[in-house]
Amino acid sequence: MKKVAFVSEMALLEPNLSIVKRLNTTYDLYYVTDCRQDIPNKFGIKNIRRGINRAIDYEEMTKFSSFFNLQKTYLIYSLTNKNFFNAIKKAYDVVRVVRKISPSVILTDTTAPYTVLLFLFYYHKIVLLVHDPFPHSGYKKKWLILFRYLAFKLIRNKVIFNTKQYEAFIRNYKLSPQDVFCSNLSTFEFMKVYRPCNKKKDGKFKILFWGIISQYKGIEYLCSAFEEIVKQGYQDIELTIAGSGELYFDIDPYLKYSNFKFIHKFLTNEEIADYVFNTDIVVCPYVDATQSGVIMTAFAYCKPVIATNVGGLSEVVDEYSGILIEPRSVKQLVDSILLLYKKPYIIKQMERYLREDYAETEKGWEHGSAIIASAIEKQYEEQL
Repeated sequence: MKKVAFVSEMALLEPNLSIVKRLNTTYDLYYVTDCRQDIPNKFGIKNIRRGINRAIDYEEMTKFSSFFNLQKTYLIYSLTNKNFFNAIKKAYDVVRVVRKISPSVILTDTTAPYTVLLFLFYYHKIVLLVHDPFPHSGYKKKWLILFRYLAFKLIRNKVIFNTKQYEAFIRNYKLSPQDVFCSNLSTFEFMKVYRPCNKKKDGKFKILFWGIISQYKGIEYLCSAFEEIVKQGYQDIELTIAGSGELYFDIDPYLKYSNFKFIHKFLTNEEIADYVFNTDIVVCPYVDATQSGVIMTAFAYCKPVIATNVGGLSEVVDEYSGILIEPRSVKQLVDSILLLYKKPYIIKQMERYLREDYAETEKGWEHGSAIIASAIEKQYEEQL
């Protein structure tokens, strides 16, 4: 059985655990992920030691044992990636763990600074998972964009997670088509580890947006749509905007509405589970995107999604699981929300599809993980 090391970012834990779970059946797989003091770790470990840690040493990790082998999982903990010396120490720790594992192939989903030594010493063994083929609008860290570009040129075999951007990705970075694989994201099964609080129903139709607040998310259009709905006399529709990040538009005019909830903070996975479980629908009004972890989390709780037709979102949201609209269209947001509000049986049909059928289609993890395995096999054969 081939030995594979998966070096990952904590930010991508939700999709990665489903991928690891499937690849574990085919490979001798080791999972290595980062933890940082300045960002809450998603495993809920309160007292983690700096440097290299084994998952088996922390009781909090036991609830995730259905996804990976705790004895083959490592956590690399540092204070922050923003400090140069911390980043170098973390990069050294990653290489130490990989050297100890001695894998045939290395899978990684990150081009963060702490991977610089990994790319330098092991580029000939790496398959790169590319969750964002292109930077989001408003992204300002040009040096990270440059590092991504260099990584795309250095690493031969890459996997992206939607077919919509396949040709543009190849064309933009001048890549060979046979070196780029198209996989897919599916429902974030990992979120089912958390037990959401079932809040008492108050009779309101609940709409939820959550995630990092950023210019490309198009939140201002959703707020405008909500205001138009209120002006039309619908007083039992509630909108919640929840997440951390810098506000890029004036939200004050909407705070006067009693059914408008704004929670401006970093959300733990436990809090996300509560919000999603207790909403009626989720809205992703993005003006640009690649794919969306928000959508896959909503689908894990069988919640329909209204999403814009940008990036690869049309590959995951269809007429059975939600509604696709054009970006920046307040009118289409209003019409879609009111359609689901007035016809709750449509929501029930979508929930049933997400619960019973979605994972069995080509949108499920079995299909996506098989594509990643094909990339691993190609990388292995090219080393022989």
